[in-house]
Amino acid sequence: MRLHVRIIFHCSCVRCQRNAVLDSNELVKLSVVGILLTECRYCCRLAILSLLFFSGCGDGGPPRHTVIGQVLVDGRPAERVMVQLQHIDRSVEGDDRYPVALTTEDGRFVIGDDSGNPGVLAGDYKITFAWLSSSGLDAVDIFEGAYSDPKSTTFTLRVPQDEEATFNLKSKK
Repeated sequence: MRLHVRIIFHCSCVRCQRNAVLDSNELVKLSVVGILLTECRYCCRLAILSLLFFSGCGDGGPPRHTVIGQVLVDGRPAERVMVQLQHIDRSVEGDDRYPVALTTEDGRFVIGDDSGNPGVLAGDYKITFAWLSSSGLDAVDIFEGAYSDPKSTTFTLRVPQDEEATFNLKSKK
């Protein structure tokens, strides 16, 4: 069970006279609301404290699991491979349906850790890959899309995992 809290504030001081809606499921709005309420520091503090208090309520939704793996290309660890899991259950929505990670220098990736990454819902996933040519915005897929079609991928994963997953890819499919 997830508790959804919506807090509506109306600042009645003469300086700001603003309304703000704070939603516990939309923490991203916090910075925008903070900017709107900066004219009245009291209301801003009250709004932020209320949001922080109520956002901790509830059980946080379904359990999440850590996914750990390694990508090898032609038998060697590959850096900058984007690994995208795609939940087979179409009723799973949003980011929960498409968890993504990027491999490190040793070809390893982790989804769901102590650094704020929420983890992965249990279930079966198809996996696609894109090997980025650089870390810049102009990066292209070195695989040229050979592993990026979820309809034709042969790579799958069941979460929670029994052991670390290893994916062996070829530079030329």
